[in-house]
Amino acid sequence: MLLTNMGIGRNKEFLDMIANSLGSRIDKAIAETDWERRSFHQSMWPRVLPLLQILKAEETAPTEKTVKSSNPFTAKAEVRELITIAKTPITVVDNYVGLGTLDCLREASQPIRLPTGALDAAIEKDFERHLKEFAAEGRPIEVKRHGKLHDRYIILNNRCWIIGSSLKDAGKKMFTMIELTDTHDIVMKDVEEKWKEGTGFFP
Repeated sequence: MLLTNMGIGRNKEFLDMIANSLGSRIDKAIAETDWERRSFHQSMWPRVLPLLQILKAEETAPTEKTVKSSNPFTAKAEVRELITIAKTPITVVDNYVGLGTLDCLREASQPIRLPTGALDAAIEKDFERHLKEFAAEGRPIEVKRHGKLHDRYIILNNRCWIIGSSLKDAGKKMFTMIELTDTHDIVMKDVEEKWKEGTGFFP
């Protein structure tokens, strides 16, 4: 009934919450359970996946987006538009962060996790001050540092996009976002592991 009436009230939001919660719990169980019971949790994914695919089809987020160079306003607008569909916490993996990163995330209505690099150059000057101002306006955000981040990702609603350049510089060069499908599970697991290993920066 809910699936056939997703446009009514908050039905889709309710289904999104259930489906993504189930997906996260299954992934967590697979990662933390011994091999004897892991197959049971793995067998749950085929039951949840059809629901996630139906909900994904209802989302307006693109699977791929490219913005030509020297278009920073357009590139940041594309990221902000993607962020607005989030029904789950948002994870942005980016080796280099700055004020431009927060500009891309200012429309977020969900908590944000921001893993970034461990080098001094990874964090722009005055970024901590801007972070405090960003959080003071009611946007929950947590930043951690990790020395072995490579690619950049935006993760929300159990979907994952690889991005071609740091958000702080989005649009200065050609900017691309491509959704991952075949490698989705591997990337999600790796990001979670690095987030747990990361060193706290803010708050």
